[in-house]
Amino acid sequence: MYGTMARSKRLSPVLKLAESKERHAVQVMAKARQRLNYYEEKLNELRKFYEEYYNAYRHNQSGVISATQLQETQKFLRQLDEGIAVMSEKVTGQKHLNLRDEQQWLLAKNRTDALDKLITKIQGFERNMRDNREADEVDERSQHQKPKI
Repeated sequence: MYGTMARSKRLSPVLKLAESKERHAVQVMAKARQRLNYYEEKLNELRKFYEEYYNAYRHNQSGVISATQLQETQKFLRQLDEGIAVMSEKVTGQKHLNLRDEQQWLLAKNRTDALDKLITKIQGFERNMRDNREADEVDERSQHQKPKI
């Protein structure tokens, strides 16, 4: 079967597979970026809420608040601070995952590009071979024809 099929045609399924893997890597990378954006958005919301709550607490400190209210406010601020730390770790972890996903995509893209370039080069070689073969056939036919006088 492969004896008569051009080498560039035999490589076509390999290129299609590489392109499919590259598309999948792009999808994985896009989802990872969405997760990172989501985590960063939540982190910014937590930081903003902490800042607003802390500023309100400091502003009200001039008034009289009970020891229980003070303890509850400080406890809540600690919990917010812990939530910010957890979300910061998620953002950092997701950044590392995104970097890994980008590297995987780049590898897939480089494979696809290399295969595409190889197939183009082989097609050029096959075209040259075909042209040379046709030229040889024309030369051979012209040599076998009797000269007309």
